[in-house]
Amino acid sequence: MSSQEKGPFLLIYERLYVIAIVTAVALVAAYLMTGRMEPTYRSQAKAFMSSQSDPVSLRTEEGNLPTGPKLPTASTETQDSLLGILESTEMRNLVATRVEGRDSEWLKKHMKFEIDKFNFIVLTALDTDARVARVMAEEYLRAFRDKLDSTTKERVALNLEMLVDAVKASEDKVQELEEARLAFFQENQTVDFQTEIAQLHQDSVQYRDQVLATQAALQSLLKERAALQEALAGREEFIQGGYTETTNPRVEQIKTQISAAKVELATLRLEFRDKHPSVVAKLAEISELEGSLAVEDSSIESSRSFTTDSLRTELEGKLSDNMIREKSLESQEVLYQGLLDATEARLKDMIGLQARLQTMEADINTRRATLSDERARRDELRLYMDRRPSFLITAEAPAESAAPFYPILWLNLLVAGVLGFAMSICLVIMMSSFQRYREKVLW
Repeated sequence: MSSQEKGPFLLIYERLYVIAIVTAVALVAAYLMTGRMEPTYRSQAKAFMSSQSDPVSLRTEEGNLPTGPKLPTASTETQDSLLGILESTEMRNLVATRVEGRDSEWLKKHMKFEIDKFNFIVLTALDTDARVARVMAEEYLRAFRDKLDSTTKERVALNLEMLVDAVKASEDKVQELEEARLAFFQENQTVDFQTEIAQLHQDSVQYRDQVLATQAALQSLLKERAALQEALAGREEFIQGGYTETTNPRVEQIKTQISAAKVELATLRLEFRDKHPSVVAKLAEISELEGSLAVEDSSIESSRSFTTDSLRTELEGKLSDNMIREKSLESQEVLYQGLLDATEARLKDMIGLQARLQTMEADINTRRATLSDERARRDELRLYMDRRPSFLITAEAPAESAAPFYPILWLNLLVAGVLGFAMSICLVIMMSSFQRYREKVLW
């Protein structure tokens, strides 16, 4: 049967010896090479940065109590930043100074950093010496932790220095404000504005009542004076005290003349008739005298005396008293009005001074609160600097490996066997192809 008529499995079967020889050679070569290779050891360290901060507060215990377990952060940005720090040249150079016989380039090739599925930072050190591999992992982990802590501590130390300066400035400012308030008290000679303002309010009300009462009394006196003046206007200054009368001498004289005229008339009638001119003239004379007699009073005033009006004198006395009381009340009004004005002016000044004092005290309280807060923050930073916390938590410390990480004999033999088997198959195929070629070509 020609080679062209044979199937692939038959061809392989006919050349099993080739497959066996090639595979055996590959296995032997792998075994020998593995024995001649220098073993490499691996040491790993696992650490993580907590997703929760670890604050310290002197003002409340709430912030000092943990709210849950510390778990690795899942922030990809934080993880990338941490890997960037680990892979930095500065970190390699620092670790190289701590690992004897290994330089920065060696560390670059034999240190690996990654984030596993548990969000742990895995530091893998490979070296031909198991102890050196462990030291590399340890020093890298220590340098990494120191780097994070020192960077944070430097920032905290800077903040602490700034807070110390701020506390000193606040203390000086509070002392300055306290001295200004003391000088304010000494200048105004009081320390209790509230009590003095209350007393001034009371005095102001009292003086205002006095002024109003005085003005009301003055109005009453003015009305009383008007009534007295009106009563005085209807009274004379003097009134008649006595009066005497005597017989009017003119009446007697007229009566005598009338009697004489009548006598003469009687005499004339004896001689003449009533129509005689002498009788008529005498009758006319008598009539004229009787007319004069009728006009004259029978008695006339002999003497009259006058005296002062007692009611007017009483009214004038009341008016004088009224005017005296008016002057007194006007003086009281001026006095109380002056006291009221002075009290209200002092009250206004005291209210302004109290407002200034309240502003000063508010400023002092604000400064004291700021100072208290700054002192608490300063003490918290000092406590933080003293307790030396670490941001990096070690989940697995590096250990010295007892067995090499590679070469792995069984793995090398497995690879060599697979490669030898594949190569032998290829060789069998090549041999079969060559045989078919020879059968086709006649020599």
